[in-house]
Amino acid sequence: MVKLKAQLNSENFTVYVDWVNDRSMLSRDLTDVNTAKVIIDRLQKCKSMILVLTENCLTSKWTPWEVGYFHALGKPVCVYYPQEISEDLIPP
Repeated sequence: MVKLKAQLNSENFTVYVDWVNDRSMLSRDLTDVNTAKVIIDRLQKCKSMILVLTENCLTSKWTPWEVGYFHALGKPVCVYYPQEISEDLIPP
């Protein structure tokens, strides 16, 4: 994920990755209503979303909510499927 962010940044895209850019504000151990507020703020500022299907993404409680919220904003969501992910984790 960090390599993809660096590559896109080098091509003049501004890339936001929650656990990189907001590491201190979005501690996975301390989620609460403020967590949702921070995520909503970040999603509203983004023009598009690249959903990178990782094992963590597929088991995350937040990812479906984030994608649904972003989709409801009417903004484009692109799905990137890296080959490292186990095929049996992808829902049918």
